[in-house]
Amino acid sequence: SGPAQLAGEAALGETEYVNRARELVKRERSWLKAQMEGLGLFVYDSRANYIFFRERTHSKTQEDSRTRTPESRSLYDACLKNGILIRSCANYRGLDSRFYRICVKDRANNETFIRVLKKAMEERD
Repeated sequence: SGPAQLAGEAALGETEYVNRARELVKRERSWLKAQMEGLGLFVYDSRANYIFFRERTHSKTQEDSRTRTPESRSLYDACLKNGILIRSCANYRGLDSRFYRICVKDRANNETFIRVLKKAMEERD
């Protein structure tokens, strides 16, 4: 439509905003990756505004979901219980329930995410 086309053209002219957003994502993605790896997660390299990661299994009993309590079955559930929604990638072809994706946000939101993620992981252990 005409209005959508005008909006798209105007957005293309916003190079300063785009550059600031790219720098924010780059900086915060790097910080998040380091924090998440520090929690024992495997974080894949990314150039996007999201982070794809996998839980590491430490023992045979952790791999067997039958030995877990219902509230500790997934990192998704543990984070949701604490007010953070992460994207389970279990329905992606070739992946299982250990794979997740999160969006890179500003530092305050990323710090909250890391705090909740750490708490969720501790609650599951």
